[in-house]
Amino acid sequence: MLALPWRKYSIHEYSIEGLKINAVETPNDSRGTGLILWDGAFVLGKYLEKRYGQDGLRGRTVLELGCGTGLAGLSAAALGADLVVLTDLEYALENTRANVAVNPLLSSRIRCCELDWFRPDMNVLEGARPDVVLLADVAWVTELVVPLVKTIAAVCDYSKPKQVEILLSHQTRSLRTDELLFEQLRSHGFSVVKAAPDEYFDGYDGVNIYKVCSLPQQKCD
Repeated sequence: MLALPWRKYSIHEYSIEGLKINAVETPNDSRGTGLILWDGAFVLGKYLEKRYGQDGLRGRTVLELGCGTGLAGLSAAALGADLVVLTDLEYALENTRANVAVNPLLSSRIRCCELDWFRPDMNVLEGARPDVVLLADVAWVTELVVPLVKTIAAVCDYSKPKQVEILLSHQTRSLRTDELLFEQLRSHGFSVVKAAPDEYFDGYDGVNIYKVCSLPQQKCD
């Protein structure tokens, strides 16, 4: 079981554009890390608020990969996304669905489905071609990096001719994992740009945000 030595952010103090977001976790469950509220999800959600503002995602479809508790995706729904698709392994989705249910103002625009990075089947998206892909603190085990990046590439292929905006919050836990992650992204034709300090929401800058862009069609900005 992976654990961080500290937790900087609290769900009790978390809101998006004044809307309180509710979510629960099961931190001592041995099934996996997808049941935990990670700081990366808080930072990514508030980054979205700073980037888009109220209703700034209206008209867009958002996909969260490895959603866990679903906090980043819930934040996207609060910013007006027409559809948010939350994906993870089935063990995590029971808690994800519960978190969606306790946010009734958002739940009608959110769908949960299982997506296994080792067998990424785009049919589970049921025709929803994402404009924005969110990844909140998902790259921490070296063995998951290659299937993760292949899944990102599959999503981009599935979404064509749309240009997909990919936003990744990431904490370094292993230099080897970091090296592999960014090498794999480059090898699949992506460029990676770290968000500038002024792009973060005030007080929510404790985790790095990276903009992952397809080349040469898309500019990271």
